[in-house]
Amino acid sequence: MDPWLNVPLPTLLSWCQWPGMVLGLTGAFLVAGTGNRARRWGFALWIGSNGCWIAHGLGSGTWGLVIMQVVFLATSALGWWNNRPTPHRAATPP
Repeated sequence: MDPWLNVPLPTLLSWCQWPGMVLGLTGAFLVAGTGNRARRWGFALWIGSNGCWIAHGLGSGTWGLVIMQVVFLATSALGWWNNRPTPHRAATPP
């Protein structure tokens, strides 16, 4: 018998805080960098972190955390979108 089947769902969701923390901290280091590619990866990690924290909040019933992470998810998605690669354009004369 698989021991995970006997663990209540809120207990399983509480473990989401650890990958959420690792993804969030790693994302912060990447977003603080100067390159767009690293920054974009940082926002992607933050999106994953937000998902983990939302799952944890739903499992523990901490609705303030859920609401905050939903807003952070929106801002992380916006940051990811704003740092998308743009095609190199030839300089046009003024």
